[in-house]
Amino acid sequence: MPSMSETSSGTVYIPSSILDGREHRRNDRSFSKVIASVGADTVIIPGHGKPLSTLDDLKHYHEMLATIRDNVARLKSAGRSVDETVAANLREAFDDQWAKAIISPAFFTRFV
Repeated sequence: MPSMSETSSGTVYIPSSILDGREHRRNDRSFSKVIASVGADTVIIPGHGKPLSTLDDLKHYHEMLATIRDNVARLKSAGRSVDETVAANLREAFDDQWAKAIISPAFFTRFV
């Protein structure tokens, strides 16, 4: 049996207190630290969601969060309302994997 390592990532992303952007920057640093510190064979035990994840799972999740965050910020800077931002369907590229989560795409976008 090949050797395997595991890590518990805890809850890296809690979408609260994010309105000023500081939480997002901290989340980016946290994700980057976990991603840099684990190998491809590491089993990641997340704080929420599915019981076990891989390094690729974590990278995809981080990419999804960062992309949606950046797109929301772009629309906000352009003066779009919350409803217009939700209607832009910023999560569409990720819906095949993430739309089945407990948080709906519209709610998630409003929260970001």
